[in-house]
Amino acid sequence: MPSSRDTPHTKTRKLLANFHRHKKAAKKVLTFHYALVDSIQKHYQETSTERHKRAFRRIMSINILHRYKLAKFGSEQFGFLIRR
Repeated sequence: MPSSRDTPHTKTRKLLANFHRHKKAAKKVLTFHYALVDSIQKHYQETSTERHKRAFRRIMSINILHRYKLAKFGSEQFGFLIRR
């Protein structure tokens, strides 16, 4: 299983390489992902002030998303534009 020191790409590769042995772990990771995305999307849509919406976008514009080329994917998943 992935250690805490592995990069996100390494963790993904290890999870997929051992999918047949660790189906529960893969299911948990995917469930966590979808729950997190739904929660962020819901909170963003319920936020009425532009200041709070800007804070959401600023949080999601962290360098890690850009480093792993996930900004566009995150933007599509969350439903708001993520900029640098």
